[in-house]
Amino acid sequence: MGFENTNWQMTFLFLLFLAVMGFFMKLLSSIISPSSQVKHPFVFWLLLCPDSHDRLQPLSRLRQILKKYLLIALLFCVGHYFYQILLRDLGNPFFVRSYLAVPMLFLMSEVLVGFVTLIWLPSGKILPELHDRPWKSRSLEDFWGRRWNLWYSDWTRSTIFRPLRKRKPYTALALAFFTSGILHEWVINVPLYLCTGNLYFGLMMVYFVGQFFGITVERRYFRNRKYARVFFWFCIIGPIPFVIHEGLLRTMHLWFDSY
Repeated sequence: MGFENTNWQMTFLFLLFLAVMGFFMKLLSSIISPSSQVKHPFVFWLLLCPDSHDRLQPLSRLRQILKKYLLIALLFCVGHYFYQILLRDLGNPFFVRSYLAVPMLFLMSEVLVGFVTLIWLPSGKILPELHDRPWKSRSLEDFWGRRWNLWYSDWTRSTIFRPLRKRKPYTALALAFFTSGILHEWVINVPLYLCTGNLYFGLMMVYFVGQFFGITVERRYFRNRKYARVFFWFCIIGPIPFVIHEGLLRTMHLWFDSY
């Protein structure tokens, strides 16, 4: 039972650190781009950055949205069950855990959005989508800018890109990924250290800084070329163990010490 308790502790700390991170991100965007802030009477407006408000959805879609998140929650539970079976059959090497958990990361993030959507309902609006079919991405820029974690993309546009893009576009891009690395270190590696004492600091940063260099190479050598999709998926999935390591696996309750 010890490892299960550790997993629950990790999940709790992840959510706590995520909430703290969200507050400071909102505070920072309010300071840097005060003119773009949207007036909203509901307290949970603090959870969203300004650009995300343009994608809020009407309550008329509530039934459709709830069906979607219930289906995703079911898929996560089924995936969790088969994940354990696969680990029993394949053994428990670190890289196997990481790569098998890639779809689980997508499902977990969608489940979290489903819960936050329920909290948001008194505002009279439904939260925007977090992801936009990331499997259809054609490039790293398409994936990070228009497909994956659109809430963070909205925040970086209002807080980082707009103030810097005219004078220093590459600096803005580098800063966006550097900031992403810091935020992931905060919500995953710090809680993991507090729960287990295990040091994974720096791995998240390596992954996200690597994405910046991947986009730089992609723009120069792979734009609209034959092997662009191969390069894209290599950059996204290849180094995934830097992101989906013990911390994130414990958060998703996919770390089984008994195997």
